[in-house]
Amino acid sequence: MDYTLNASKRDLAEKNTWLRKEGWVPGCLYGKSTDTLNIKIPYHELKKCLSSHAAKFELQVDGKEKFLVGVEEVQRGALQDKLLHISFHVLDVNQVSTLHVPLEFVGKALGQMEGGILKENLHEITVKGYPADLPDKVVVDVSSLNIGDSVHVSDLVDKFKFEFLVEDHDKVLVSCSHAKVHVVDEPKEEEVEFPEDTAASAEAE
Repeated sequence: MDYTLNASKRDLAEKNTWLRKEGWVPGCLYGKSTDTLNIKIPYHELKKCLSSHAAKFELQVDGKEKFLVGVEEVQRGALQDKLLHISFHVLDVNQVSTLHVPLEFVGKALGQMEGGILKENLHEITVKGYPADLPDKVVVDVSSLNIGDSVHVSDLVDKFKFEFLVEDHDKVLVSCSHAKVHVVDEPKEEEVEFPEDTAASAEAE
């Protein structure tokens, strides 16, 4: 692995609120052949790691034990920026694992050049495979999409060594569609009968 994140074992007497005030993010580490560990990670180191190695990396605990891990769950604050808690699961290099990875859409769709709008329906996807084959992210090129076109998960299944969950194959990742035109009905002017019009009408009769 090209990135190692440092963590420390956490004493359960250390309350999560106190840890956060002191610049730590509380978390836990678990695996089939590993005892569950309660850990804490420096906030800024974790944030930097997640921004560039979002899915898997090495986690070193107390400068000794190293684990190849995948991110299982990240709990964030109401504004989705503050990191509150993180869970990791240990990846066995000899076993197939699943991982939640972000999607990155690159290119400008042909349909956008004709006034179409690109809609990203998913922002992350679950992948399955051996740890060495699992990516940090899945890149999807949208440059060939015309208006009315879309990319399903099933369109990607033959492009990578890893697999996508079968139940996700029918999901639409991204689509290009016509821009919606909002038509506003102008209120009709009410016909107002003025007194002189009424008088003229009566005189005519």
